[in-house]
Amino acid sequence: MNSRIFLHFFFLIAFVMVNTIAIAQSDTLNITDAQGWKQGRWIELSDGEDALGCTAGTKIEEGIYKDNRKVGVWRSFWCTGKIKYELVYNADRSVSSKDYYPDGKLKEEGTWNSIGWIGSYKTYHPNGKLYFEWEYDQSGKRTGRQRYYYDNGNL
Repeated sequence: MNSRIFLHFFFLIAFVMVNTIAIAQSDTLNITDAQGWKQGRWIELSDGEDALGCTAGTKIEEGIYKDNRKVGVWRSFWCTGKIKYELVYNADRSVSSKDYYPDGKLKEEGTWNSIGWIGSYKTYHPNGKLYFEWEYDQSGKRTGRQRYYYDNGNL
């Protein structure tokens, strides 16, 4: 009998804890601290009057703030809900970027810092085939071989 009471008590406590965690996580959305700085997870919704022309309430961007700075992965969305771009704010203050066409196919990818593009940079035709690729050095200047491709994928 005691084991049965203990089991019921255990499940009750577990249920309460799960609900408390779920409520606590939902309460941390779009929060500013005492200094007015954005902190934690943020979701930006369209007000219906933005330049994209999305209806009010449509999710247009999401990510995490730390001390009023974007950190980690940030995603922006087309009005259809498909991803528009994904930015990764790296620890070295560079930003890795992937931009997408409205149909969801990759349009462009690369990394930039305060100077400009750095490292590998690629763009794609609307059909998903590679359009051009080149390299940038750490000062933002193109280096090495530049390659341009036809929309059939041929160089």
